Amino acid sequence: MPTKLSNNLNTKIKLASKRLGVKKDELINNAITFYLDNLGPYLDLRNELAAWDKLADEALAGVERI
Repeated sequence: MPTKLSNNLNTKIKLASKRLGVKKDELINNAITFYLDNLGPYLDLRNELAAWDKLADEALAGVERI
């Protein structure tokens, strides 16, 4: 699936692949796999933090009424 990347990103990919000694395609596949594998836990954490924020707001509203 060809994708157009910015010149800046292409430069970073080229440098990283050279430093790591891997092909650019392998580096891109590994980076995307790493990102997607960590997306679920990130979303879970974001949802949990939102729930804690809501509880904190409710608790603060309760204290302010006193």
